[in-house]
This record gives sequence, C-alpha cells and structure tokens, in this order.
Amino acid sequence: MHERRHLPPPTSAEGYLRQLPALALLDRLPTPMLGVELDGGIAYANPSCAGMLGYGDTATLSRSRLPHLLAGSEGRAPADCVETLRRSASAVVQWNHLEGYVIRGMVSSPMLLRKGDTLLLIGIVDVTDWLWETEYAHSG
Repeated sequence: MHERRHLPPPTSAEGYLRQLPALALLDRLPTPMLGVELDGGIAYANPSCAGMLGYGDTATLSRSRLPHLLAGSEGRAPADCVETLRRSASAVVQWNHLEGYVIRGMVSSPMLLRKGDTLLLIGIVDVTDWLWETEYAHSG
C-alpha cells in the first residue's frame, strides 16, 4: 500500500495553490481545457470542455480523436490536426458538437512549451454566440 506524504497546511493563498494538484485545478476551471497527444488522441478534457462539445462526461470525450472533434477535419491525419491547433493560438477554430452543429472557439497558446512535451494543452473560449450577434448586427 502506498503511503501518502502529508504536507503541512498552507499558511497563505499562494501556499494553497502550490499544493493543489494540477488536474484538480484544471478540472475546476470554467474555461474549457483540452490536452491532445501528438498522435491526435485526447489525453485530457475538463468538464467545461466536455460540456461545450455536448459530451456528458470527460471519459466519453477522451475516447475521441482530434480529427473527429475539429469541424472539417474528419479525413485529415491526426498529427496534422495537432499541428493546426498548435499554430491556431488566438484564432477561431470550428469544433464539432456531439449533436451535429459547429461550435466556434478561440484557442489559447499552447500551455506546455518545452521541446520534449508530448501533450498539447490548450484553453478554448466559446465565441459562437458572440460571433452570431456580431454578424447579425453587421448584416442589418
């Protein structure tokens, strides 16, 4: 049986954040977060990401592959889709919602930048409604 190391209780907010496991923090973020392996497999999705794309739970979303999530990319090589996301920082990317419609989301810069990182971790901001409202306002 593994023995857990018990750290002393934090004495400051910074100390609390330093002791918080990364996955616990990512899971609590209201911003959709997606971790993609370099071969296009979904390694991580937080509950906000699963909800944005219409998945009831993160485990179901994690069984997907990136080409199926990116609108118009179903026939592309997974590694090409990963590279597209890597280059799409601050760009709007179209995502397939599970119910068949398209979600438009602005993609963050990759959060893991070391040369040997085997995971592309990004945040996504759903801008679908905002873009609809902007397009409607400019069309009338």
